[in-house]
Amino acid sequence: MAQNEENVILHKWSFNCKFEEGDDPKIVFTVEDGVTNRKWVLVKGKDDFPDQKVGEAYDKLQPELDACSIACIYPEDGANTLEIRFYDGGNDGDKQQKEIKYTYQLPEEK
Repeated sequence: MAQNEENVILHKWSFNCKFEEGDDPKIVFTVEDGVTNRKWVLVKGKDDFPDQKVGEAYDKLQPELDACSIACIYPEDGANTLEIRFYDGGNDGDKQQKEIKYTYQLPEEK
């Protein structure tokens, strides 16, 4: 006899990485969870890229992130920091263990 299975969606992630120009240029990483309505944001500026301009860092980083697969590690109970991991190899469906290329800790935006 078939059991009635119910799918429950716990999280619905969206990720964005953008470059903001101006007097204080920055790269802004944003993760939003459409189910819990929580949002995490990490801002990286010129102090994070001492060897190059922020725009140059973004131009190098963006295509690399696009080529990676992504995973969000939800905060433990009571924590407010989300971990986002970018794995080498993209979303090609390959089940082999992939290496982590980038990891970022994003604080929750209140």
